[in-house]
Amino acid sequence: MKNPLVALLAASIAFSLAACNQQKSPEEAQSDVARAQQKSDADLQKAQNKAVERTTEARQDLRATQAEANADVQRARADGDVDDVQDASRDAADEVADQHADTVETTAKARYDLAVANAEAEQRVAKAKCEALPSDQQKACKDEADARYDAAEARAKQDREAAKDAVDHDGH
Repeated sequence: MKNPLVALLAASIAFSLAACNQQKSPEEAQSDVARAQQKSDADLQKAQNKAVERTTEARQDLRATQAEANADVQRARADGDVDDVQDASRDAADEVADQHADTVETTAKARYDLAVANAEAEQRVAKAKCEALPSDQQKACKDEADARYDAAEARAKQDREAAKDAVDHDGH
């Protein structure tokens, strides 16, 4: 009983592996590409909306911090004590600088997330297109799609880190 079961299992595995890289018909491939494009478009739209929301919120927080800092300095000036004005000015500058750094970091993260979402969308569509190729060309095609994704993600990471470094080097 074990031998027929093992043989059946081996045949099942071999059949499923052989089916993995089968060239799809042009109609199936076109349908898969269209579905991949649709999902990619939806995911990219979500990522864009999230990026806009996060950066808008960060900028609003920065403007609020600037307004509050200015109000603190004006109150200190109204009180007339020079030391209080200097302290308030210094505190205001620190608060605005910190908030500016947070805004830059939030914007850089949003841009990174958007770039990665775009790379994922392109990768998804590219891999769906690979399915239309003869089976002996599919692996190379998919590897190329993965390599393009990896390169795009690496560029996005570099851009994100460069933005953070720019704020750090400005002393904020």
